[in-house]
Amino acid sequence: MFSLIAQVEDPYGRRSGGAVLPIGLFVDARIVGRSIEDVVTLPRSALREGGRVLILEEGNRLRYRSVEVLRVEGETALISSGVEDGDLICISQLDAVIDGMRVDPLIESPGDEMASES
Repeated sequence: MFSLIAQVEDPYGRRSGGAVLPIGLFVDARIVGRSIEDVVTLPRSALREGGRVLILEEGNRLRYRSVEVLRVEGETALISSGVEDGDLICISQLDAVIDGMRVDPLIESPGDEMASES
């Protein structure tokens, strides 16, 4: 359920002779929107300044990559482009990052304990 405000052209039925609509009614409504495919969900903490994320590349090197942020909802960011299937994304807050710096990653799998990748 969503809370919305709707504008009704003739809420008191003066022009149409219809019924008065009280404030606060529940309604069934159709909301037209667009469907977007291939959206990636990331923790908000993965977003870096300037609409970028840190991708872990071959050789355990971090690289900045620009992404298109579709929407941020609470602690979740919806990314519509810039991230490819299989990309490893740094979600840790790092004090100082230099593009291309080498790291020793901890890979977190859903439902698993964190494992060190060597």
